[in-house]
Amino acid sequence: MLEILRVLLAGIDNAYPLMKSPMPMYSFCLSLALCPLVWWWFNQNTFGEKHPRKYFWLSFLFVILLQWVFQLLPERSTGSMVQHEMANSFYTVAQKYPLRDYLANYSAVRRTLPLHATSNMPGKAMLYYGLGLFGDHPRLFAALILLLSNLGGVFIYSISMRLFQNRNAAFASAVLYWLCPAKIYFFPLLNIVSPTILLGSLYCMLRAVESGAWRWIILVGLSFFVLFMFEPLPLVCGLFHIWILGAAWIRKKLTSLQIVRVGLGALLFFSLSIQLFGVATGFWSIPRFLELVAVNAHYYSGYRSIDWFFRNFFDFSIGLGYASLLVLLYGSFTLRLADTVAFRNAKGYAITFAATLLILNASGVNREEIPRLWIFMLAMLYPLVGFYLVKMSKRHLLPYVAAAHSLQTAIALHYIGYVWWP
Repeated sequence: MLEILRVLLAGIDNAYPLMKSPMPMYSFCLSLALCPLVWWWFNQNTFGEKHPRKYFWLSFLFVILLQWVFQLLPERSTGSMVQHEMANSFYTVAQKYPLRDYLANYSAVRRTLPLHATSNMPGKAMLYYGLGLFGDHPRLFAALILLLSNLGGVFIYSISMRLFQNRNAAFASAVLYWLCPAKIYFFPLLNIVSPTILLGSLYCMLRAVESGAWRWIILVGLSFFVLFMFEPLPLVCGLFHIWILGAAWIRKKLTSLQIVRVGLGALLFFSLSIQLFGVATGFWSIPRFLELVAVNAHYYSGYRSIDWFFRNFFDFSIGLGYASLLVLLYGSFTLRLADTVAFRNAKGYAITFAATLLILNASGVNREEIPRLWIFMLAMLYPLVGFYLVKMSKRHLLPYVAAAHSLQTAIALHYIGYVWWP
């Protein structure tokens, strides 16, 4: 029975075990009591309709407080998780090496570091160097990481508004992203920050297509570089950028020349960023990236069975949240696609997501820890979930789905050791 519970909460992969000593019962009951509060907050329809901007930002603050409380209830120290060398070795790097030495001697230093720091590009460690400007305060770092992660909801809201022209769908998308179970499970690991960079890049691409302004094209290229340095894997979502350009061309919003200008301009500034960073720091990212590809290929060389391909899909769906998964499946099979811009965008977005997920999984680049490693893919799905949620029923369903996310999170944090466990 306990093993079934572990699979339902953490997936088939054994990376996240049952904790030897779950949180005290009073803490567990308190975490469950938060679910009605979540339902009540997101059921304020009248206030939300009268003051949509104020309600959005108040919800932003409410969710930050809620996420922080969820982490306090299991009696885990967020500061200790930031400092934990195996769970989060990027903090260790920032404590042991000057930034210039770390970048200039990356290959040699990398081999002396714990697992996560030795198999990643230096962007995550560089974030801790930046946070170090505030002093050495691990709990403050955790709070800032949470803030950076939740800023992704602002980008999701803006992306959804541009694609679906529906304020309620945009708000639902942001809320479900904020309450994404996997995002709360793995706080304060830096995987929860990657979606913010990716979503910011997609937002910049939409603005570049809308305006054609060079500042947005430059920002797209810079976002590619930041993502490449922080976590290269989400660059597979470049398919969404290509879809945005293709849709603009098919609908004659942009000419072929303008499409080439935006696409090649972004790639040009991506390449230019790589070169300038290499000259300034001595860190040449392309050779170092290929070095890490070889390291990770060797790590997964022992996986002879193909069962991981099917297991990954199941583990991925758990991180999304069971309630959101039901909305996605029900909406996909029951909604009638109207001939509107919003529905055409929803169809194109869904096809692009499916293609991206299939390519990512078939590549075999990840064969374990999917709920953590694919948080960025979960984030890309919430605009579609929010759109389906609003379109498939006249009832206000968001409070129920948000409360269900909270319930799943409360139970999972009680039983499963996601980051580290006693």
